[in-house]
Amino acid sequence: MQKLIVITDPLSLFPCQLISIEQTPNPDYDLFSGLYNVLGCAYWIMVDKKKGTYYFKKELDIYSKQPEADDIDFQSCLYNLGAMHCVMKQYDKAIYYLEQIEKGREHLEKGLKFF
Repeated sequence: MQKLIVITDPLSLFPCQLISIEQTPNPDYDLFSGLYNVLGCAYWIMVDKKKGTYYFKKELDIYSKQPEADDIDFQSCLYNLGAMHCVMKQYDKAIYYLEQIEKGREHLEKGLKFF
């Protein structure tokens, strides 16, 4: 008979401590942004919206420091933040993040007209 393991803290899924990017020389931004996204989603699923939002914002901070950040991942992060705030009934914040997606799309369309 198999035992059911209940995970109460998503951070326990990672074998090493989560190290702050600011303390890491030459951080791998793709790794950290992906890690923050996974943690945000895990906390969302576990119904800890506050912690989920915290990690999605950490992910967004990374993208804002990277001009070459993947646009799809960046927009996905904005969507996650918008959806999270909507679920928490923080509609002004939800609208802010979701509008950023639209602004990014408009900027991209204007840029593509040059080609």
